[in-house]
Amino acid sequence: MKTSNIILLIFVFEIILSNLCASEEAGLVGEWHFNETDGNIAYDFSGNGNDGTINGASWVGGVSGSALSFDGNDYVNTNLHLPQGSKTVEAWIKGFGTTYSTECPIAGERWYSAAGGGEQLNLGVKTDESAMLYVYSEDKGSGVNAVSDSNILDQTKWHHIAGTYEVGDTDAVLKIYIDGTLHDTVHGPIDIDNHISTYLIGVWRRGTGAVGVRYFKGVIDEVRIYNRALTATEISDRYYQQDMDRDGVLNINDQCPNTTAKCEVDSSGCPLDSDNDNICNGIDTCPNTPLNCNVSSTGCKIDSDSDGVCNGVDPCPNDLEDCCTATTDTDNDSLQESNSNCPNYDSYPNDHDNDGVVSSVDCDDSDAGNTKTKGDSDNDGVDNCIDSCPNDAGNQCGCVDHDGDGLGEGAGCRDPCSNDKDNCCTAITDTDNDGLQENNVNCPNYDNYLNDHDNDGVISSVDCDDSDAGNTKTKGDSDGDGLNNCQDSCPDDANNQCGCVDNDGDGLGEGTGCADPCPNDRDNCCIATTDADNDNLQENNQDCPNYDNYLNDHDNDGVTTLMDCDDSDADNVKIKGDCGDQEQIPVVNVTVVNEITVINTITIANETIFSAVTTINETRRYLNVSEEVNLEVEEKIKEVEDLIERAKEKIALANSLINTDPKRAMDEAEESNELAERAVKLTMELSKNYKTKSSVLPATSQSDALVSETEEFSGDTFKWTGIAGIVCFIILTGILIFAARKKY
Repeated sequence: MKTSNIILLIFVFEIILSNLCASEEAGLVGEWHFNETDGNIAYDFSGNGNDGTINGASWVGGVSGSALSFDGNDYVNTNLHLPQGSKTVEAWIKGFGTTYSTECPIAGERWYSAAGGGEQLNLGVKTDESAMLYVYSEDKGSGVNAVSDSNILDQTKWHHIAGTYEVGDTDAVLKIYIDGTLHDTVHGPIDIDNHISTYLIGVWRRGTGAVGVRYFKGVIDEVRIYNRALTATEISDRYYQQDMDRDGVLNINDQCPNTTAKCEVDSSGCPLDSDNDNICNGIDTCPNTPLNCNVSSTGCKIDSDSDGVCNGVDPCPNDLEDCCTATTDTDNDSLQESNSNCPNYDSYPNDHDNDGVVSSVDCDDSDAGNTKTKGDSDNDGVDNCIDSCPNDAGNQCGCVDHDGDGLGEGAGCRDPCSNDKDNCCTAITDTDNDGLQENNVNCPNYDNYLNDHDNDGVISSVDCDDSDAGNTKTKGDSDGDGLNNCQDSCPDDANNQCGCVDNDGDGLGEGTGCADPCPNDRDNCCIATTDADNDNLQENNQDCPNYDNYLNDHDNDGVTTLMDCDDSDADNVKIKGDCGDQEQIPVVNVTVVNEITVINTITIANETIFSAVTTINETRRYLNVSEEVNLEVEEKIKEVEDLIERAKEKIALANSLINTDPKRAMDEAEESNELAERAVKLTMELSKNYKTKSSVLPATSQSDALVSETEEFSGDTFKWTGIAGIVCFIILTGILIFAARKKY
């Protein structure tokens, strides 16, 4: 269904509903809401069928729904002829102007003086911003106006204008209302009894021509005409239908449409509350109430105890003295010190025992009988709290000095050791725990060896054995032989020959506490225990009888563990790469670091580097002959060569550090070996990837085919020759390694 049809049905429904409900509002003869939004018909919702014809006026937003805008040449002609007797005309307007000099017509009749008589009832405003209701009788040739004061209307806002004409026995009463409020009342002798014209909205006209035509410029909405004079209350109610909470802000602009009556509001219709007490201005009779105060319904503060502090702010709202907050108790005597008017006030603040001496100076603030104050009143060096004679520097008040040490003796007197002039009873400091006191040299148990537990003349901090008076060795290394004096049998002899005999001629003294770890063994083979390849042969000293001639070679077959396919089988001399498995090359684990182990590790790394160099050279020659060198192969070869160069640099650094830093030399050698192993592994992978490929080219002729066969044969021949060469090279390398080990 089209939108226009739906709108038409809605208007038809409104018309039917208005006709059914027309009797509910007494005397209503014409009602135009202007909510149609299109078309040229303004429907009458009074139920009387006085639909108006729109001439030129356009649809705009209204005070309720839509309205009609008149541009100074527009009007609406209704079918209504005003009835005789009393009447009311009302409308909502916003902005106004006229084609006439002073008057702006809202609604009125055509004046038919040329046709022999007629009456007019016209509602309008004037250019001085006043409102008027004008009645004119052609028969009597006179008229009367009910006019408000000027400058009442604000053309930027909506205003409700209503005029009532009430016919009495002797005269008629005209009243003009603006926004529900009466502004003028006029009495006149006029009795309207003849209305020839239909009622017009937005124009007054005289006769059928253009003489005296006055048009309205502005917006008109909600026009109603009654055949009776509405009361002031009814006029007010009609106005407040567009201001439901009666706050002076129309519904269309009201953002707080339920504001309490009599509240002052802002331009958006929301209540003003100057003191933020939730009682709006207009109702609040105490507009300056302090923040957070509890207030009455009229906005005035509540002060239950009349102490000048309102409830909500008052911490003790029912206690004039606010004793509930008087909780300060600095002396912890359960009495408060804040307010002297409270029943539990502390008469002695800061005085726990309430003896009149404040806690800060009271010697015993828990004993009301002790009124001594801290300090030294007699300047005798004894605090009053322990001075039996706080006002007598000689402490002779009840004290007798029997031992002549200047200190009175007896209960509460100063002398700590009665009948002991030296006061040895207090000389109890014993820092070295030898049972002798260290305070007073005059005491019989004075410690002549302070901080010396065994009293051997060597203080505890440097004594090698402070429990043995016969041991006077001091901590340190007097002879600079790397042995602490406490363990050195010859602390003043760097060669340790004092009482030591070098029986095996290795330059190390033998005997208890001497330097030789292996007496009668010139080669000190008893400590040569390194066995990196777990073959029960030691690898430290080649002069020892159980020296391992095959370092890093568990089965001692001349092939190092690193390269041996099976290092538990001396008959298997295959090297990795031809084992047929993916076994990882193990990392050499050397547990003892010395010059010999470093040299061994460097030798192993050199062997691996040599293997890597030879293998990559053989592989490169094979690939060149088979024409399988491409960018990818070149990059892999370059990577292998870089690893070899880095391994060589590590070996050079390791050689330079053998004597000065064996540990670092070992680390560098191991890293060199790892780099070389990676180079060997990459080379083997490269060889495996390409050695099975043949360089077969498409033969375009018999000679080409012959060349192809020759190249294939050459490639296979080179492949087996290269592999045999590598095997031979590795066997030769084993021999060289063995020779190198014998050398070292």
